[in-house]
This record gives sequence, C-alpha cells and structure tokens, in this order.
Amino acid sequence: MSKNGKSVFDGLLAAARAEEEVKPEVSSKKIEGSQGKRQNPEYRQTTIYVRKDLHKKVKRILEDSGFEGDFSDWVEKCMLGEIANHQGD
Repeated sequence: MSKNGKSVFDGLLAAARAEEEVKPEVSSKKIEGSQGKRQNPEYRQTTIYVRKDLHKKVKRILEDSGFEGDFSDWVEKCMLGEIANHQGD
C-alpha cells in the first residue's frame, strides 16, 4: 500500500471493472424454435468407432469443400444416399 492508502493495483482493478461494464450482455436463450440435436426427439445419439486418420481426413475435406453442417450431418447424408442406392435395386 502507498502512503495514501491505495494499492498500486487499484488502477488495474478499476480498469478491469470498467471493461466488464462495457461488455454487451449476451442472452443465454436460444432462438425461439431452434433446438439442438441432443434435445430433439427425432435424433438418437449413436457411437461409432472410426480410425483417427480417416476422421481427420474427412473433417479436412468437409472444411475445404465448405460443407454446411457438422460431421453428423455428413454421416446422415451418406446414410440417406446408401438407402436411396438400395431402394433402386
């Protein structure tokens, strides 16, 4: 503490508090009607085992191609394609 009773860190604390006050408040509510797959009863969580190198290659290809969706969206697309192939038999 200095002679005037203030810590050398008081300025830092005041700046940090001021910065916290400036941050916009982010709503924790999701967009109405938006529901994640985990809470959606139409989806079922499934665990599969894929070699690490294959998973890495597929993720890279999806990112490079600009695929709109996540890994599970891509798996679903592949599964639907396979069903369509078998229905044509």
